[in-house]
Amino acid sequence: MILSSSILDSIVTHLDAVDFIQVILPLGLGCFALGLVFRLLFGKRSNLNRAVIAAVAIIVSYVIALFARGYLPELGVVVNGLPLITLEGTVVSINGFAGLDIQQLCDVLFPVVVLSFVANVAETMIPKGKNVFLWAMGRILVVLISIFGYLLVMHLINTLVPAQWLPWVPEALLAILVLSFVLGSIKLVLGLALAAINPIIAACYAFFFGNQVGKSMSRSLLTTLVLVGLVLLMRYLGYTSLDLATIDPEIFAPGGIIMLVVWYVICRIL
Repeated sequence: MILSSSILDSIVTHLDAVDFIQVILPLGLGCFALGLVFRLLFGKRSNLNRAVIAAVAIIVSYVIALFARGYLPELGVVVNGLPLITLEGTVVSINGFAGLDIQQLCDVLFPVVVLSFVANVAETMIPKGKNVFLWAMGRILVVLISIFGYLLVMHLINTLVPAQWLPWVPEALLAILVLSFVLGSIKLVLGLALAAINPIIAACYAFFFGNQVGKSMSRSLLTTLVLVGLVLLMRYLGYTSLDLATIDPEIFAPGGIIMLVVWYVICRIL
């Protein structure tokens, strides 16, 4: 897949735990606020709330990946394989969207949709547990499945899809997902009357909203929108790149704990 490299506006070479908390706190508060709004508008366990939960899981996955990379530089290949960021040497940068044409934007967003889908499936399938300890163990499993499941899916796509088709895979699959999502939403609003008029829409809805895989595919688009919003927020706050060689990996731990708390609150309360 062709990913757009971001321009390094400014490289952060010094970051302590307090600084990183100031970076991660807006993300956590943003996810909590979204979860609260969706809880009030659509009730508990809505697709929108589940999409936010998957976004939090992905943020935690990134924090853990950066933490592990600090102690094991060979894990840089894992960090660099994740979407929305680029690792060049020891500098990790957040990719932007400005100046991208439609094909480049699809190339950037398609891996995000794949990661969002894997995270949604993992979050749905892994039990929540009856206490905090079991919940935490399950969420660690969700993080591992999200990271390595995503890398496996992308590897299979790059390996199995013919080379001449690869440039068009993101556009084609994203178009199908968006179209099916729109058709499903229309069918949801119009109900049985529209289904009687157009059985194709009913079939799309039955797949994309009527089973766990289909629901996860639909939620993956919502999770992608949340992640894109968070990336834009990070860049707006001026956090575009970070030099890992000059930073103690331990500073990522408090931020990871904050996001775990947000994750738990959204899961249990919202």
